[in-house]
Amino acid sequence: MSLERKKQPKDKIFRLYKKSSYNGKMTLFMPKREISSVDSRDRCLCGVVVIEDQDTTDMSWKVYAQLSLELRYGREDEELMGLQFCNEMIVRNQQIYPAQDIRRTANKTLVIPFKMEISGNLSPTVRLKPSRLYTGSPIGTTYTMSVYITTEKDGIKNLQKTSMIHMNVWVKEPEVKDEIYLGEAKIFKRLLMPRSFVKVKAAALIEKEKEACTVLVKGNIQCWPCKKIEHLKVRLIQAVDVAMFSSGYFKNDVGFAESKMVDFENTYRFQFKITPHCSSLSRPGKHWLAIQDTIHNKGGIGERLAGSVLSADQNLFSIRIIYYAQVIVKLENVSKEITLKLPFVLNR
Repeated sequence: MSLERKKQPKDKIFRLYKKSSYNGKMTLFMPKREISSVDSRDRCLCGVVVIEDQDTTDMSWKVYAQLSLELRYGREDEELMGLQFCNEMIVRNQQIYPAQDIRRTANKTLVIPFKMEISGNLSPTVRLKPSRLYTGSPIGTTYTMSVYITTEKDGIKNLQKTSMIHMNVWVKEPEVKDEIYLGEAKIFKRLLMPRSFVKVKAAALIEKEKEACTVLVKGNIQCWPCKKIEHLKVRLIQAVDVAMFSSGYFKNDVGFAESKMVDFENTYRFQFKITPHCSSLSRPGKHWLAIQDTIHNKGGIGERLAGSVLSADQNLFSIRIIYYAQVIVKLENVSKEITLKLPFVLNR
């Protein structure tokens, strides 16, 4: 009786990332450089390290793979007298040589495969863009995969700096399953005259169009007695919360629409379509702006807004990003403006 063997599914590799050390003796290959911040099924980094012209009989040297996290919360050009605006943490460090599954070739070349599994929640990769021109180290959270060789002599470990390799890794926020996210709000206010009132109700929805996301803000205004609307404004706001600061959020306008001097009877219905953007926000006086930083958008070409980051835990390395639409209504002969806040989720 013959037993049929079940074919094991194999992961197909469509792209391979490569980086060599300064002296050219060590090369790192990785099939992927993106992992999920919360999904345990997508929390594994693997690769192959190739070392040339190394004495394999000498057991005093070892090879390590290390994943580190850096949070930079200030400009590098403003660091003075040893003060650094960054925190660093080693997420995972493991020895990959000497180990099993080592392949030696005839020309004294070592081929070392490794697999690194990450446990616990990670803060997503976030890039912050200052309002003034900046060319220093990236501001925000940065993950780096490092491979290096250490030698031990007389009980002292030495690091071979010319054989170090550093390769960036991106941690992504999982997308919200629902394609349309709805944020609703309403407000009811009494006016000075008897039985007079104003009621504003609005909602914000996300409409996906290929790679772009459009925010649809619609609602209605009810008022008695009838009054004229001096202005109706809708602002899209990005709020960034950096854990190292306790002074609140960095807020930036990422979209705007308005209408002025509108006459209506009893009920006025409005609707605005706004596309969030960051092209016109790099002017003096604005706060740091969270922009998308992925392996597919490196070098600042075609900058796009970062997606919402809601799962970040409150720790020294977390950065949260939230979006909301602010509806501002100003009625004739009413001193105060009426404001509604409509949160929404921006997926990337």
